[in-house]
Amino acid sequence: MSYKFSFADNEIYSAADVNSITKRLVTSGIEDSFVDGVAYNISKFNSAGQLLYSSGVVPESCLTLKVIASGEGKILINPGFAFFNDGSVIEVEDGGEEMSYTKGEINYVYLKNDLVASNVSYPYCGTQEPVGDYVMLAVIDEKGVITDKRKYAQGKLPGYQSVTEGLMLLDETVGLTLTDYHNATGEVSFDIGANKYEYIISLGKIDHYEQRESVAIYRITDGKIASLARKGTTDAFFNDQKMYLYYDRVHKTITAVPSISDGVLTLKIDVQDYRDTLGDPGDTLYIDVKLIFI
Repeated sequence: MSYKFSFADNEIYSAADVNSITKRLVTSGIEDSFVDGVAYNISKFNSAGQLLYSSGVVPESCLTLKVIASGEGKILINPGFAFFNDGSVIEVEDGGEEMSYTKGEINYVYLKNDLVASNVSYPYCGTQEPVGDYVMLAVIDEKGVITDKRKYAQGKLPGYQSVTEGLMLLDETVGLTLTDYHNATGEVSFDIGANKYEYIISLGKIDHYEQRESVAIYRITDGKIASLARKGTTDAFFNDQKMYLYYDRVHKTITAVPSISDGVLTLKIDVQDYRDTLGDPGDTLYIDVKLIFI
């Protein structure tokens, strides 16, 4: 079994299990931890959670509890946490939970809270539609096509918020170091927090040239890049290694190689100007970075 749930009656939990409630909700800092050997009323923990957050998937990344195909007639639920309506928690652990589905029929994939009836919670994949307290993950149609149905938990108190539910725009000015008169490089990082984004998009246009534009798409799930730039109506350039942030084949061209780890977006940025002098080696060159997250 690659999942666990809490809190069920008549089960034994450690202080670490209880402290994990706080860990899911806040960052590190001063807090009063629960300690082994001190009596606590387990039945109250779920009620406390119910006051703090709504039901749904806890958005740690765009893959959290996402259902994907894993073989003939099988699916995999990716690792992650979810909250139920009563405040209880279920976690699919590292490696995910692989399950079979019924071919040729509509299947439902969800997390079921059955603590009242059977004192357990569990992932379900099958033809039975969900009822009661559950967190929906996906629907599989008769042809085996998986449709993502995840909804994300939201904090009920100020401070437990994220950027999970909407489009986000990053608009920052960053400084790069000139390596010579015509080139500048640098690495910058941005904390994008918990999110469900799957793509990062850059749109670039040179104001005084109508037909010099660029578009770049970075797919977060597998790191694939597709960049397209044009000069005039006939010249087009494709790049699958770097994102075009700004493009002018003759003058300044700005590219970036993105990566994401633990909610931090890192961009390795390179600026080249084949004609004009950007400054003296060692100087700082400031550029604007504008990205759209969807």
